Amino acid sequence: MVTSEPPLRDQEKREALEAALGSDTFSRCAQLRAFLRYVCEREMEGRSAELTEYHIAIDVLGRRKDVSLSDDSSVRNRAYELRQRLEKFYSAEDPGAGVRIVIPRGGYVPQYTRQAIAQAVTAAPVPMPPPVAMAPPFVAADRCRGHRVGRRRRHLLLGRSLFWKAASAGRGAQRLGAAGGNGRRFVDLYRHQYAHAGAPAHCAACAAPARA
Repeated sequence: MVTSEPPLRDQEKREALEAALGSDTFSRCAQLRAFLRYVCEREMEGRSAELTEYHIAIDVLGRRKDVSLSDDSSVRNRAYELRQRLEKFYSAEDPGAGVRIVIPRGGYVPQYTRQAIAQAVTAAPVPMPPPVAMAPPFVAADRCRGHRVGRRRRHLLLGRSLFWKAASAGRGAQRLGAAGGNGRRFVDLYRHQYAHAGAPAHCAACAAPARA
């Protein structure tokens, strides 16, 4: 069900008018104050039909009754200035005004708009999830002194392969001896990695100083 807002009462309109007339924005613009008061009071009195360029020129600007509106554009110029002043007043001096006065373009009958009062809603802080412990990478000892990450990873894979081949053949020492010095070095490196995964505090290679 859609409900419309109740119409503005004359008291609300008059309060909006007095707020604008008493503002610093209109303090040095006597003619614009007279213009604004004239159109607002005529509207509240139910005399909107009299708000024409001719009546404003005579009643507000003091022009002669035989004024030629085609040659005299003072009413249109003052109406433009009045719109600019109202925009400045509501944007800079009274942005929280509950009721605003608007002079539509192409006419002089004022309109009143009720502004919704925005209520600041403070959002509850969203708790952050606890940090997730990341599993250590395969090459956990890559930071050991004297090793390079890329080469050492390849050596670890080769050492693991040689280790398990020798173990499956049942001739660990003979098989490793046949692999040569590099093969034994790779297997030792794999054993060093295994020691790191189980109990890195007991790793002799990490505790020892790096070789030159």
